[in-house]
Amino acid sequence: MRLREVLWPTLILASRTHPPRFVELLMLSLATVMLLLWLWQDRWPYVVLSASYVFGAGMSIWVREWIRPHRSDRRIGRTRATALLGLTTLLMFLSLQELSQ
Repeated sequence: MRLREVLWPTLILASRTHPPRFVELLMLSLATVMLLLWLWQDRWPYVVLSASYVFGAGMSIWVREWIRPHRSDRRIGRTRATALLGLTTLLMFLSLQELSQ
């Protein structure tokens, strides 16, 4: 069975079931690709773009956690969002270090 035949319906189902989570996953995947490109080519725009993707995903999780009705795992979601925002701070710091050199 081809990977495309399995992957494509899975992506469509994920995007229909939980659209915000799908967009967050997509943003974090693109952030990972940008970080790998930065490690490979050592150019600061990759780290800035990666940080913006991580920041967008983190803010999306924060907003989703504040809007949805109270559930027991709300604290875990906030912790994840805070970790993503901390990662954004680290990536921005790295990009500033890159610019100052």
